[in-house]
Amino acid sequence: MRIVKKIKLVGETGIGLEILKEQEYGFKIRIGDYRALCDIYYNPGKVIIRVVEHRKNV
Repeated sequence: MRIVKKIKLVGETGIGLEILKEQEYGFKIRIGDYRALCDIYYNPGKVIIRVVEHRKNV
């Protein structure tokens, strides 16, 4: 439930979104010990989650 709330917050406000430095494109969202890797589409304003895993596996 915590993961869903954080992703919704980021989708609505953009706060908590970090650019992936290791990859050519994409973003990450920190959620405690977990990370959500995602792509952002500004038209029509979608957040597409690629993967949610523990931070040691991402």
